[in-house]
Amino acid sequence: MEILNINSFKDFNKDLTKLFDTDVSCDWLNENLNIIKKVFNIRGKKYNNNKYYTIYQLLIKLMKNMFDEKLFDSKRIQMKKIDYYYQIINISCLENHNEIINISSINL
Repeated sequence: MEILNINSFKDFNKDLTKLFDTDVSCDWLNENLNIIKKVFNIRGKKYNNNKYYTIYQLLIKLMKNMFDEKLFDSKRIQMKKIDYYYQIINISCLENHNEIINISSINL
């Protein structure tokens, strides 16, 4: 997540849209993108470039697959006559997950 300048869940906000047109430069990502897509059974050519928006959407898809579809609320913004979607963290869903984690750690 640090590759995308996302250091906490609070960073999932509209400010990220300023970076959507930039390229993400990361050797680790380049070397592992195919493995990531294979592990999560992600098909198609949608995630084959390193634009910030593409990698951001891939991150959201992975997090929804690993945790919960309701973890993020989708918002739409239009830039240069193109629709982009950014995600806002669903705080109540995140709190529910944290509560479950706390309960399960106490029971261990």
